[in-house]
Amino acid sequence: MTTSLVFRKLEPGDSAAYRELRLECLRAHPLTFGSLPEEEGAMATLPFEAAIERASVDASIVGAFEGDRLVGIVGMDRDPRRKTRHRGHIRQVYVKAECRGRKIGESLMRLAIETAFAIDGIEQLELGVVTENSAAISLYSSLGFEPCGVQVNYFKVDGVYRHQQTMQLFKQAAR
Repeated sequence: MTTSLVFRKLEPGDSAAYRELRLECLRAHPLTFGSLPEEEGAMATLPFEAAIERASVDASIVGAFEGDRLVGIVGMDRDPRRKTRHRGHIRQVYVKAECRGRKIGESLMRLAIETAFAIDGIEQLELGVVTENSAAISLYSSLGFEPCGVQVNYFKVDGVYRHQQTMQLFKQAAR
């Protein structure tokens, strides 16, 4: 029997589960994410952990829970500068390998988009994805994100370069 999934914004008390899943995704996909597990693992508190614990409006993580187990995350934060506070960023999209193929990532992205656009003043969302991640690019495109540029050699790990596709979604185009 499969436990039903619950999708919600992470709350104070969820930060330890978030940290565990965040470090897992960095270990499992070192060429996909911009941080290394040893870098973030050495930090006493990750930025999103602090945002979760203080129930920040401008930075949050939405999660998929299977029972009590966090199985997927999507982060959202807002640009802090006055001239760019109309922009939000989608970050750290990850679903546990054994849970993929169940549209968890799509549900999380929809919740993250809804959560972001509910914040007063957010007009657009931006994200970056390595160009080799065609499944993620397809998902983001299906949700209305449009490509707006490629940053060549964005990541370099052990001599291997990865390019990053930048994509954006405007509030009026959200699906």
